[in-house]
Amino acid sequence: MKSQKETYLQKIEVQLNGWSSRIDELKEIAEEDEHERVRHEKELQTLNEKEKAARVQLEELKSADEDSWQDYKMRMDNAIAELRKSVQSLFVDLYS
Repeated sequence: MKSQKETYLQKIEVQLNGWSSRIDELKEIAEEDEHERVRHEKELQTLNEKEKAARVQLEELKSADEDSWQDYKMRMDNAIAELRKSVQSLFVDLYS
């Protein structure tokens, strides 16, 4: 039977991979139009940084022991929330 930590890690990896796919999609959309690419270059760079930070948080969470992983979970939740917010904001901007 999976521990709460293992279940949580699987859920987060799925979410993070989903957000990574959306970031790739945003890059493709921006690349199609030079004006959009230049206009959103900084936002795309910020998304990449937030994704990398979330992946670092994930690795830290993976290495946490069963007693301390809840502390890392809170930071992971915050990193995913920040990434989600940024991705959604850029999607709205590109599609409006």
